[in-house]
Amino acid sequence: MRAVVVDKPGGPEVLRMVAVPAPSPEEGELSIDVDFAGVGFVDTLFRAGAFGLALPFIPGIEVAGRVRELGAGVEGFRVGQPVAALLNDFGRGSRASWRASHIPDRGPYKVHFRNEGG
Repeated sequence: MRAVVVDKPGGPEVLRMVAVPAPSPEEGELSIDVDFAGVGFVDTLFRAGAFGLALPFIPGIEVAGRVRELGAGVEGFRVGQPVAALLNDFGRGSRASWRASHIPDRGPYKVHFRNEGG
């Protein structure tokens, strides 16, 4: 899969698109095929080195997409289900698997992810 990676602190010039292995979720986690990721002010702070995240890291804490895979013990989700999440595992970006309990928004969605919702 492809991901944007930050190898060193800096401006937008430090963002690199690279191929990375897709993760497999562990027990209690699910993975998401991310269709859309938000980029906000906090991402610029992470990229600039303001919080000392271990390098390299994958930016992006707001994602919307579909469940790719369920880890053992995950209930209430199905593969292909649309989900939206505000992730609190900073630096793992769209590559990560997440605790299922961290995915509060399970739809159904009246607005497509691609459209403005507000």
